[in-house]
Amino acid sequence: MRKAHRKLVVLLVVLAMALSFGGSALAWPGGPGPFPGGPQIQAAGQVGGFVDLGHASWASRYIIVLNLEGVLHGVGGGRFEPNHHLTWGQAVTMIDHYLHVRLTVGPPPPLPPVQPLVSSGPPYGPGGKHLRKLERKAEKAFEHEWYRHYVNQALRYGWVTKGHHWNQNIDRADFARLVVRALKLPALSQAQISQILSVYPDASRIPANGDRNAVAILTQAGVITGFPSGNFRPFHLLTRAQAAVILVKAQKLEGNQTGQGNVLHGTVTAVSTVAGATYQGTVTVQLNAGAAQTYNVDSNAAIFVNGQASTLSAVPTGDQVTLFLDPSGNVAYLSATAAPAAPLQSEGVVVQTVYAGTTGNQVQIFNPSTGVTTATLSATVVVSQGNNFLSPSQIGVGDKVHLKINQSLNEVTWVIIQQATTAYAGTVQNVTSGGFTLVGSNGTNYPIQMGPWTYIESGGTRTTSASLTDGTAVSVDGWNIGGTGNPQIHASVIQIG
Repeated sequence: MRKAHRKLVVLLVVLAMALSFGGSALAWPGGPGPFPGGPQIQAAGQVGGFVDLGHASWASRYIIVLNLEGVLHGVGGGRFEPNHHLTWGQAVTMIDHYLHVRLTVGPPPPLPPVQPLVSSGPPYGPGGKHLRKLERKAEKAFEHEWYRHYVNQALRYGWVTKGHHWNQNIDRADFARLVVRALKLPALSQAQISQILSVYPDASRIPANGDRNAVAILTQAGVITGFPSGNFRPFHLLTRAQAAVILVKAQKLEGNQTGQGNVLHGTVTAVSTVAGATYQGTVTVQLNAGAAQTYNVDSNAAIFVNGQASTLSAVPTGDQVTLFLDPSGNVAYLSATAAPAAPLQSEGVVVQTVYAGTTGNQVQIFNPSTGVTTATLSATVVVSQGNNFLSPSQIGVGDKVHLKINQSLNEVTWVIIQQATTAYAGTVQNVTSGGFTLVGSNGTNYPIQMGPWTYIESGGTRTTSASLTDGTAVSVDGWNIGGTGNPQIHASVIQIG
């Protein structure tokens, strides 16, 4: 009897919550298709069709593009309410809209049939008939919720599970998990997760039920970040503005860099403005996939340069650009960012490291073709050697490394140690053009070979092999290419003195 009573109490709570939130002011009207009611762009007293984006100006350009795409809508009266918390039902709806608009071609698939909140089953013993009656009431309440089809769609495709109170607010960790599961992103190893999440002082508070993997994936990709304090705050309730920013930045995880439908990506090659107009004119873009195209820019277009509201004449040529076209083919939204000069990747021999804790780390590498360059490591940099993941402080002078670089941040996101070195010390003997014999302090002679990768330094200044004379004291960082019992040291870095 006690078990039946407890179930009765739980079901009464569920039913009360389902009914009490039935008329949520934050519900999205309309369906998932693009341009619900036409694009909402700048009008008198508005930004992107909304009068209240000034309350979250940092997120306004993200909200505008998702509204134009039909991923999210306002709450009526020209308001978006960017700082209101997002509920589970709203979050699932937003992500479902996003999947349809961003990842599918053609009409969206039909909605699945409504599923019950709880599975049907035999009576629960004494009082079971009354419990099942309450279940039916809860199911009926769910069937009348505006978000029921989107929840069922998510349940059908497996990126959300039953058991959530859909009218409750969702936190940051749970939303991260939904995004990663919806995009079907592969899981990271535990070593990678621990390394990436080490940037957050409160990383231990992030739940292990898939949230840690999701937060690590989105952190590594730059989709989410911590608060100014550095903490992630996994249980901090998510706002509508924060959710919009996450979904726009998640485009990089789709591999969709060429654009599809009304969203285009490319590089600005020319800009022309209409005399006396702030926004109206044309923009010519070299598309990432295709030839250069010229587009008319609407007189009410929303234009951003490096994240700040701007005008068409201020858009520089050479900038990377994202365009959103309205149904007439005119530009309704334009976001330009400066094209970075940093290469996508680089490799060389480490000749100096600066390790300053979690942030501020740098490596200086030498490549025979490009000389010496200095690279800043991202706060969430991944360092790997084979199947092992290391900390940045384990990068050693003389190691041969491959760097992967984030172009927009000009920071190294991944250091792959291709060859780790061993240090040797002694004096130089029998110098030739291609090497010398190192007489070790333990009396062992090591044949040292030099090549184009060998970096020679004396007193902190790069020098040449002419500085190597018999009797010179040196320390050598190099790779043993002869194997055990037959040392042949290929020198990567030689320090004289």
